[in-house]
Amino acid sequence: MAIFLLKGGEQVALQTRPLIVRLQSVAGPSRYRLKASVPAGEPIVVERQGMLVLPRILQPTTVRLLPAQEGQTFPPQSVLTVVIGPDGGNPDADYAQVSLDVSGLPQEDLILCEPQGPTIRVTSLSVPHSPKLPPQAELARDVARELLGVAFVAQQAVDVVVGIDCSPSMQSYLADGTLEAALHTFAGMASVIDPNHEVEAVLCSRISTRLQAQPIDAFAEQTLTELKRQPLVTGCRSSTLATDDVKSLTYLVTDSVPADLTHRSDKPPHLAILAPKGFASVPFLPSASPFSMMPTDRRTGGSVMWDRVRIREIVDSLLASYRQPQKDNA
Repeated sequence: MAIFLLKGGEQVALQTRPLIVRLQSVAGPSRYRLKASVPAGEPIVVERQGMLVLPRILQPTTVRLLPAQEGQTFPPQSVLTVVIGPDGGNPDADYAQVSLDVSGLPQEDLILCEPQGPTIRVTSLSVPHSPKLPPQAELARDVARELLGVAFVAQQAVDVVVGIDCSPSMQSYLADGTLEAALHTFAGMASVIDPNHEVEAVLCSRISTRLQAQPIDAFAEQTLTELKRQPLVTGCRSSTLATDDVKSLTYLVTDSVPADLTHRSDKPPHLAILAPKGFASVPFLPSASPFSMMPTDRRTGGSVMWDRVRIREIVDSLLASYRQPQKDNA
C-alpha cells in the first residue's frame, strides 16, 4: 500500500474501482459536508456522514467541501485531512491524501476524479496547507478569505511590499505592539493574495533599505529585528518607496502623511496609518492617495491587537488597492 500526499495541482492514478472520500479532522466530520458534481447530469454517489462513496466514475467528478450549514463559512482553525481510496480492506491498495486549512472559506474544491481506462486520475484542487501563522496574521488571513471568497487568488495574485516609516515618532508604536500587529496583518493578507507566500519589507527614511523577502510566518519577527537595528532619522521620504512594478501592491506603514507625498508624480503607496484610538483626521492627504487607519487599541486575549470586527474593517480597507486594479482592467 502507498499513500500519496497531494498538494495543489498534483495528481496520482488510482485503480478503477469504487472510491471513498473520507474526512479526518480534529473537530469531527459533522462540521463539514462533502458534495460531488459532474459536467452533465447527476453524479453517481452515496453520501454518508463525513464521507462520499463514488461507486462508478463515468465522467470528471469534482468533490467539494462545504460547512455543515448553508450560508456559513468555515470557523477558525479548520484544518483537516481528506483520504481518497478504494472501499474495502485490500492491504495492497493505493490511497491519496490531501491536507488543507479552510478557515474563513465558504467552500473549497478538494479533488477532481477523472476516468482514465484502467485507472482514475485524482487531482488535488485545493491550496496546500499553509504554515502556522501567529494569531493576528491568522485572523487577518481568515478575514481576507471571507472578503474575497477564496483561499488563494490565482489569476490576480500580486507581490505584497510593505514600506515602514523609520522616523523617531514610530517608536511608540513599536513599543506598544501596534507595528507588530500591522505587520502580522499584512502577512495574513499575503497568504491569500501573494503568489509565493512571502512579504518584502522596505525600511524608509531619507533613503530606503530593501530587505530580503520573508515567509509569511516569519515576516513580522524578522522585519522588527531589522527595524530595531535601523538608525533613527527625522523625516520619512515616500519617494524612496517605488511603486512602479505593476505586479506589486505597495503599502507604507506610517504615523503621519509624508511631506513629499503631494510631490510624487507616480502612483502613491497605500498608506497604513497608525494612530491613537479615535483619531480620524488625516491632514494634507491628496484625494488620490489610498489610506487605511490602523488604530492603537488594547490587546484582546493577550494575543491580538485587533479583534475580528476591527480587523475586518482594516483588511477590507487595505484590500481596496488590491481590488482597484481589477476594476481598472475590467
